[in-house]
Amino acid sequence: MNFVGTSSSAIWRQRVYGGLGSFFFYLLLHFTGLLPLHGLALTFQIGSFILYFLAVFSSSPSWVRWTLAFSDMVTLTFLLQITGGSSSPFMMMIPVWFFGVALANLVDGQTKPIPWMLLMGAMAAIGGSWNNFSILTAAIVFTALAALGAGAATLSLERRAARRDPFLTILYNRAAGLERLEEIIKTGEAVSVAYIDLTDFKKYNDQFGHKIGDEILLEVAKRLIGAVRSSDLVVRMGGDEFLVASVQPNVQQRLEQIFSTPIHTTRGEFAVKGDVGSIAITRNDEVDAILERADSQMYQRKRLAKAALA
Repeated sequence: MNFVGTSSSAIWRQRVYGGLGSFFFYLLLHFTGLLPLHGLALTFQIGSFILYFLAVFSSSPSWVRWTLAFSDMVTLTFLLQITGGSSSPFMMMIPVWFFGVALANLVDGQTKPIPWMLLMGAMAAIGGSWNNFSILTAAIVFTALAALGAGAATLSLERRAARRDPFLTILYNRAAGLERLEEIIKTGEAVSVAYIDLTDFKKYNDQFGHKIGDEILLEVAKRLIGAVRSSDLVVRMGGDEFLVASVQPNVQQRLEQIFSTPIHTTRGEFAVKGDVGSIAITRNDEVDAILERADSQMYQRKRLAKAALA
């Protein structure tokens, strides 16, 4: 499956349903007598199955991802101990498990916890094979972990490139931004969506060249990011238009404030202005309707600003 063009929510669903199916299969083997589980091993198997079942109905916040990763590691350790330690067929589940967790932890196109996943995979291997340790088996598993870690890192870089604006790489591009906006809507949080359009931006490109225009766009992008939380959404919709989705209070004022000071460029300072239109959204709103309302609000602000100067 090509994960590069797949949304983070789809990867999360694959992770959750895959884990749920695996633990259901292990419990089925137990009840048929093929995989005798008892005590803590059985408790963790049942507990992990319940956790994955509950995760089906959740989004993928960090604490949920890490809870599932820890549960996986503990249950895998028990499976290794019960079925032969380093000679257990479950040894080969360690790299498979690691890759699944690494994929599910793709955040903004980056697989951030790769070192932690490697460490936890090593702990599962050592913890499960302490009574029957094989250096050769451990070396093979660790090599597999390293190879999959490199694969996950490469995948994350490719996915990041596909989701980021080719020039303003600190921002989501339009397609990835709207995908993320849909995910935000589903959370039901009280979110404000703002549309930002730079005032008469074309004149900077025409009079001073595209290099200066690019410097202005980059500084505006940095200021937009600084005006909201790191977990909020900032998107370059195209040209000199941006979109922000934030749970911060007074979003309209925060974003308008970024234009209160001149922007420094290699050709001097420019008093760049921008028109901001913000709206509150609900879980029932559609993305297209949100964009239309925010855009309409922005143009209304633009008309009012022009009327005030007339």
